[in-house]
Parts: sequence; C-alpha cells; structure tokens
Amino acid sequence: MGLGNLKIGARLYLAFAVVLAIFLGVVSVAVTKLAELDSITQQLGDKDFKKTDYLYQALMFTRASSTRATELVATNDKALIARAQERIKFNIDKARDNLDKLEPLLRTDKGKAQLAQLNKDRGAFIDGLARVSKLVDEGKRAEAEAMVFGGLRSDFEKLSQNYSDFIDLQRALVTDGADTAEKSAANTRTLLMALLAAGVIVGAVLAFLITRSITSAVSRAVTVARGLGEGRFDEDLGAVGKDEVGQLLGALGQTQGVLREASTAAEFNLRLRVALQSVSGSVMIADAGNNVIFMNKAVEQMLQAAESDIRKDLPNFATGKVLGSNIDIFHKNPAHQRDMLAKLRDTYKTNIKVGGRTFGLI
Repeated sequence: MGLGNLKIGARLYLAFAVVLAIFLGVVSVAVTKLAELDSITQQLGDKDFKKTDYLYQALMFTRASSTRATELVATNDKALIARAQERIKFNIDKARDNLDKLEPLLRTDKGKAQLAQLNKDRGAFIDGLARVSKLVDEGKRAEAEAMVFGGLRSDFEKLSQNYSDFIDLQRALVTDGADTAEKSAANTRTLLMALLAAGVIVGAVLAFLITRSITSAVSRAVTVARGLGEGRFDEDLGAVGKDEVGQLLGALGQTQGVLREASTAAEFNLRLRVALQSVSGSVMIADAGNNVIFMNKAVEQMLQAAESDIRKDLPNFATGKVLGSNIDIFHKNPAHQRDMLAKLRDTYKTNIKVGGRTFGLI
C-alpha cells in the first residue's frame, strides 16, 4: 500500500512513529553504552585504583618496618628498642590489613599468583624481623646487626621488588582500563552520531516522500481546477489515491465529466440556435415552465408586424417583452393551454385568433 492510499494524518503519524522509534533506539543504545562505560569507570575507581593504593600502603609500612629494624641495632636504650619493636608490629599489621583488602579485588590468575608470591616473601621478611628482635633482646647485638644488613636487607629488597612489580601490574591494569573506557566512549560517541545521522536521513526521506505525495496530488488538483476554469475538461487526473487529496481529485473528475457533458450540450444548443435563426419559418421555444427562451428573427418580425392588431385583444402585449415572458400572454384561458401542453405526446396543430389575425401553431 503506497503513501497515496493513506490519509494525510496517518502519514504524519507514521513519520512521527518512525522518528520516535529511532529516537528511542538512540536513547536505548546510549543508556546501554553509558552503563558499560560506567561499569568500566567504576572498575577503575572502586577496584583498580584501590588495588594500587593498597599495595603502595603495604609497601610503605614494609619500608617503615625495615627502618625500625635498623633502629633496633643502632641504640642500647631499652625504651627506644621497645618502641621500635612496637612500631614494627604495628607496621606488619597495617601491611597485612592492606593486603587483606587487596585479595578479594584481584580478578586475574596472574594477580592472584603474584599476591601468593608476595605473601611468601613477606613471610620470610617477617621471620627475619622476628629473629633480629630476638637477638637484640638476648643481647646478641653483633649477630642482630649482621642479620639486619645481611639476610634481612636481602629479604627486604626481594620483597620490595615484588611489591614494585605488583604495583606495575596494577598500574598496567589501570592504564588498560582507562584505554578501554576511552575507546568505549569514542565508540559510543561514533555509534550515537551514526544513529542520529541515520535518524535525520530517515526523517528527511520520510518528510520528502510525504511532502511529495501531498504536493504532487495537490498540484494535479490545481491543474484540473484551472483547466475547468479555462474551459478544458480533458485534464489528466493521474493516479487517484484514497486520501483527502485523492477524494478531491475524484470530485474534480466528476465535475469534469458533468461540465464536459454540459459543454457538449451547450455547443449543440448554440448550433441549433444558429440554424433556427436562419430558417424562414417562425420558431419560438419555451422551457418546461412555459417561459419563452428563444425567438428567431422570423417570428420576431411577424409579431412586430401584428403588434398593433394583437393589442386589440391583449392591450399590454409588446414584442420586445415576449422573450423571457410566459406564453400565457397569448391566451385568454392559460389553464386550458397548460393542460393541453401537459398532455402533449405528439405533434399538435391548431389556429388561434388574436386581434383579428389568425395564427397557425404547430
């Protein structure tokens, strides 16, 4: 079914529905893509950045523990030693708390494996701190000092490198997540622009088709109407739809047919009048209401010649007033004549006497 068979209102509703569907599609895609982007951003903010921060905090507390171990062998003051031991315990607990927060956030097998290795190296470092603290308590300062600057430092450097590698891994994940978010945003922007462009194109095409379906039909209607005004009754209506303009064209077509028949009849009547004006016999024509609508020259001349005699019986008679008057002016008993004409089915001949003159009627 073409657009021409739809009502104009239906076409507009259809165009609106299509544009609205495209708009809702764009909104739906935008909401979905923004949800994906929000998920990526949330992953970065709530997990990836936090994982890096937890690792960095654990590393700082581990470094603080290493520094406190150096303080253990750098003084003989028992109060300072006790304070350093207390701070070492505090730092170990804080590092453990951060690593405990980190563990449930790890998603990859590589990250989980690296955390396992980190905890193993951290265990060796904590054991070393415990041995140093014990040697200091036992007064074996030389052995404690040798261990701090020997095995413990080696364990700390290994653990620090493990922390650094783990932090680099998490930073890489943050970078990848940021790149993914940026690409997702770019893809979303491109997709939305494409959908909007498609919506504009579809809307423009629909507007063009609907406008053309209306204006072309209206243009044909104007051409036909102008042709009727100029006396042309053969203008092509083209394809007539079922909409309002199609109904108008159909009505104009009917009017065209009626006027064509009327024009043909008028042309025939004109020729008939010309022919009747040329005959020598007196001819008078009346319509269905018995009003005189035609007089040829012969009857006009006859009436003018007999006008004075006719006035003897019909004082108000005037040849110049006959055309357009009722034929009752020629009869003293019009009702009788009307009844005869109403029953007339064949040629009727009679004579009437008016003003001393006898007129033969056929």
